[in-house]
Amino acid sequence: MPNHSTIPPQRPTRPTLASLFFSLAALTAGLACSPENGDDMGNNHGSDPADDTGTDDTTGGDLADATSSDVGGDTGDETSDATSSDTSAIPPAPDCPGGKYDELHKLCWQHPEADTRQTWPTANGYCDDLVLADSDQWRLPTRTEFIDMLGDCPPEVVNGGHGNCSSCKMSEFCNPMFGTELHYYWTSTPEEGQLDFYWGAGCADGLITTGQGPELQMYVRCVHAGP
Repeated sequence: MPNHSTIPPQRPTRPTLASLFFSLAALTAGLACSPENGDDMGNNHGSDPADDTGTDDTTGGDLADATSSDVGGDTGDETSDATSSDTSAIPPAPDCPGGKYDELHKLCWQHPEADTRQTWPTANGYCDDLVLADSDQWRLPTRTEFIDMLGDCPPEVVNGGHGNCSSCKMSEFCNPMFGTELHYYWTSTPEEGQLDFYWGAGCADGLITTGQGPELQMYVRCVHAGP
């Protein structure tokens, strides 16, 4: 099961008397210097903390902004130009009528999903018969396709066992397509050595497990190969 424990916030470290004394001594020494040396030292001491503070605060996408402002206008313009050219070079996402396209795995995932839960035989027949957006190539996704889309799966799951991958909410690939999806879905993959048991995948918690196909009802999201 996912670990819901949280790490308590760390208290900020308070300056010690020794550090305050050292700072006072450094300030006194700076005032005793000549004006020229005093300016140089002031500039140096003024730039280092600013750079350090900019680096510490640049998390979650702020690093590019802080770097641009610290380095200077010319570099910022060059960075902006490079970013613009890189963005324009990215090709548009392939057309995926009736679904959401997973660029990494080259799959079109049905969206919205089928609106009712179904047993595995019914779900498998539903996808085989589905004609959506002029495509009749829909099918149930395999177990591997589903865990690859969720991502962050432990070795035991990758190697064919039960366990938890990433939830859709936290997934790099699932979240942009389906957001905070909470349903459980059938895959086409049978459980080896178990008659009428098939693998399913839970978007709410990333659970990868099996269910009795003719009895258990889960949601259905068909796929077809991308262009």
